[in-house]
Amino acid sequence: QFLRFNEADEHMAVWAADECLQAPQRLHDLNDADMVFIDGTFKITPPGFYQTLTVTASMGTQFIPTAYALLPDATEATYRMALRELRSAAIRVTGQCNIRAVMTDFETPLRRAITSIFGIEGAELRGCLFHAHRAWLRQLVELGLGAAYMEQVQRGQQHSMLNTWLHRVFGLSCLRLEKVPPAWDALVAIVPNDASVADFRAYMEQNWVRMGLPPDRSEKAEVDQRTGGKCQLAAKGSSS
Repeated sequence: QFLRFNEADEHMAVWAADECLQAPQRLHDLNDADMVFIDGTFKITPPGFYQTLTVTASMGTQFIPTAYALLPDATEATYRMALRELRSAAIRVTGQCNIRAVMTDFETPLRRAITSIFGIEGAELRGCLFHAHRAWLRQLVELGLGAAYMEQVQRGQQHSMLNTWLHRVFGLSCLRLEKVPPAWDALVAIVPNDASVADFRAYMEQNWVRMGLPPDRSEKAEVDQRTGGKCQLAAKGSSS
């Protein structure tokens, strides 16, 4: 079975093949995955739908496309419905659904839905370094700091203090949890005196460093899990 849910009233469809949820001869199944990657993409989404949700399981060096869902929006209720169908399919095929860890972006409705349906939170609900840095860069551009971050200098010349400081901020995502607060405090002590930088500092403290989603939940923090990009490339490749 491949199609798991197709409801016109909900404007949603979910696909998950038996062979992807459980390998032939029961050699492994979704519950054995080292990491499950859940990501939304727009490029391959057909007209009439808002986005395509992709689910990919990592088992050692193998990446198994597990499920796809066409969604009408990006609300928590919609994510819950789609993930609930995936969970039901996994239970029907394997007898259980005990996903151990999930990596996704930092979209709050999706993360809440994952916690609600799969019971995954804390260190097991990881964030993708690519999505984190993309959010930071977007904020820099909105604050007029994009040019400073992408500053080009001649060989042998030093970058500006502002450029150096911004790049050090991006390095926070490579630190372990206990090292993030003191590293951030050290950066704050030498923060450039600029109104836009002050706004960026406030954004980082409110959304990443002090509360909510700290950098330690990126893929570089606890495990060397460089796979988010591969899953995104797989999603892009399916459109060709």
